[in-house]
Amino acid sequence: MKIEASYFVFISLILGFLQRVCVKRHRLQLALELTKQYRTVKLPSKMVQSIELLIKDHPEFGYSSTADFVKDAVRLHYCWRNYGIKCDKE
Repeated sequence: MKIEASYFVFISLILGFLQRVCVKRHRLQLALELTKQYRTVKLPSKMVQSIELLIKDHPEFGYSSTADFVKDAVRLHYCWRNYGIKCDKE
């Protein structure tokens, strides 16, 4: 099969463009991973189920998710443990 020079140039340009896009995307993903400010914490399944039930049964507490509840609980405990003070909810 014979490929004309103009097609070869065209295909080379497209491949070069795609390679640059992939490199930029990879760099963006790396930058996002480096700036990630959250970590994962494992909790017992029964504890999470209890938290989910509490959130569902008591919307007046204002928690929108399990993560929201746990974040607040950790913050309150940290304030009490380290400073002996009760933190107000933000």
